[in-house]
Amino acid sequence: MRRSILAIPAAIVIALAGCAVAEPEPSEEPAASPSATASETPTPTPSPTEEPVAEPPQCGDAYVLALNAGGVVGFTGTDDEILAAAAPTMGFVHPDAIDGLDVRCTVTMLSPTDGAPGLVEVSMAFVGPEPAPVPALEEWATDAGYVPGDSVPAEWFRPLAADSSTTQKVVWLTSADRGLDEAGVAALAEQTGVAMDLDTMLVVHYDFTVDD
Repeated sequence: MRRSILAIPAAIVIALAGCAVAEPEPSEEPAASPSATASETPTPTPSPTEEPVAEPPQCGDAYVLALNAGGVVGFTGTDDEILAAAAPTMGFVHPDAIDGLDVRCTVTMLSPTDGAPGLVEVSMAFVGPEPAPVPALEEWATDAGYVPGDSVPAEWFRPLAADSSTTQKVVWLTSADRGLDEAGVAALAEQTGVAMDLDTMLVVHYDFTVDD
């Protein structure tokens, strides 16, 4: 998501009046040597300051509305009402998962739980192909205690409960996984407001505990 005061002293002239006194004989002062010149102090070169790294922008509201229209989010009402309910914000819920990747944009929002009452927090990040995101994501998921499921593409879950339920899961999807062609990618770029291509991946994290 950053004065200097210049004080200019006034010149004060004081005239002294009084009895006349004899002027002293002028004393001879040695002339200044031509070689006695003031040495210049070199001006230190300011050290460069590091520019703060800009955070990836929030994926545009048009993208959230497009997800809702496609049934992915699932709120009803006007655009303003849908956005108020979804409450999209910038950022990915686990920034360490995408640290070092080419992150195009992020958004975290709420969505009705599919087939059950309550809400699920959905956090998304679009990442470019370089550096390769999949090894980094797999390493993060493993270190964070997620285990891959049997589906393709694999969804990584927090360890399942006895009833096969889970509290959190994460999945990363290619354009092909999402059924996108060049036209679909162009539409996605317009909705999100950032550059997209067929090699851009979508990382999605779900948290089912936000209503607990």
